[in-house]
Amino acid sequence: MELYNSSGEDISLKGWKLKRYTNANTEVSSEIDLSGLTINANGFLVISPNADEFETVYGFAPDLGVGTNSPADSNGDDNLQLVSNLLKRL
Repeated sequence: MELYNSSGEDISLKGWKLKRYTNANTEVSSEIDLSGLTINANGFLVISPNADEFETVYGFAPDLGVGTNSPADSNGDDNLQLVSNLLKRL
């Protein structure tokens, strides 16, 4: 899985989570806390369920290796949600 920052400024993912709803489930099956990560300006954040295999196939390491049964391990028929628990104050 990759997330792309199309802006000209770095984006902190503090408070952000990636959630997976397996198949037709309405409850979260797994989630990844993205806090502590940053996506550089015009850059990517690459997440893999198997960092070693990813690096062997693509020739570079993912930014985050998370293991199987995570949102990055979806087989294509799962619902994924990128959410923030931070509220902006006016």
